[in-house]
Amino acid sequence: MKKLLQYLQKAEDGILIGTFVVMVLASFAQVLNRNLFHLGISWFEELARYCMVYMALIAAEAGLRAGTQISITALTDKEAEDFESAAKLRDQLKALPQQ
Repeated sequence: MKKLLQYLQKAEDGILIGTFVVMVLASFAQVLNRNLFHLGISWFEELARYCMVYMALIAAEAGLRAGTQISITALTDKEAEDFESAAKLRDQLKALPQQ
């Protein structure tokens, strides 16, 4: 099970890198098309936007898993060590998107 999770994390990192590369290339191609060829290909901009959205969603999950999300620790710093893990869990649940 641990190897499967490691594989999925590596696949997730690969997807993040891939979407970043596609986003940069699509944006660059859009700028070149507008300025050099005077053509506006709208799907380059849409592709870059969708890549950015998916990259943000996947990176938020990866940051939550790694514990690198920005959080306000004023309450957890004051709470006793016994309640620290419960407070961290509460903070992570607050970081999840509200529906």
